[in-house]
Amino acid sequence: MKIKSIMRRVVITPIYNFFVCDILGEIKDRGIWRSQNDQELSLLKNKHNNERCFIIGSGPSLRIEDLDILYEKKEKTISCNRMYQAFNLTKWRPDYMCIVDEPLMKKIYKDLLSSDISIVLTTKQIKKYISSKFNGKLPKKVLGTTLKCNFTYPFKRKFSGNALKYTYPARTVATYMIEMAVYMGFKEIYLIGIDCNYAMTKTKDGKIVEQVGQKNYFLDSYAEQKSIDIYNDHNYIFPDFEAAKKYANAHKIKIYNATRGGKLEIFDRICLDKIFENSSINGE
Repeated sequence: MKIKSIMRRVVITPIYNFFVCDILGEIKDRGIWRSQNDQELSLLKNKHNNERCFIIGSGPSLRIEDLDILYEKKEKTISCNRMYQAFNLTKWRPDYMCIVDEPLMKKIYKDLLSSDISIVLTTKQIKKYISSKFNGKLPKKVLGTTLKCNFTYPFKRKFSGNALKYTYPARTVATYMIEMAVYMGFKEIYLIGIDCNYAMTKTKDGKIVEQVGQKNYFLDSYAEQKSIDIYNDHNYIFPDFEAAKKYANAHKIKIYNATRGGKLEIFDRICLDKIFENSSINGE
């Protein structure tokens, strides 16, 4: 097993990264050749250039009223995972739904794809799995991105600004949503419900601390389906956001944290209510 692991890391993975991600990624980006999935994915590139969007997590700070306001304001939104469980409480629907947690997708794909969503953005590996469950005839549009292995992970995180070529693995779906938002051309991105604060937290020194009374999610129904990760590991999650911020700053993309409370302090804070009061790129 140890030899296989070494071979995978030293030989197989570098070959995969070079040919599938770098070479084929460049071919896809230039339009020389694209699969049907890649062709549809290419149509999203800069589709929302210079617009703003809201990335919505399922943290306990999120309120149904927030979703209602986003619906009323006709804001572009990207959400994730089991957010469809809130659909019976609001008229809001995300423009894009993201999921990169394969074990979770294997549990929820039937409910997710039978819900009132338009487009699911995921990895090609996950798309291949769920496509096989529907004999290749998916009930909703599902687009997959190529996942490029990061040799420096978890010590140094990377961020892709071109999802047509590839995306990078991350500890949280939130950074995948940011990657997709950047790819689609959004220049003003607001995070809500991204609390980064769970009942069980793993600190930088490796200790797991229980926060009594702290909820993991904003819906009780989430708690009925226990998350694959029972604790929030700050060693892994925050560096992913730092990589996203570094890329955003270099490309004049504004990312704000409009989450109420929580532990994510990497992005500038802004009050959600004030967003709609102030003028913005596509505000009313």
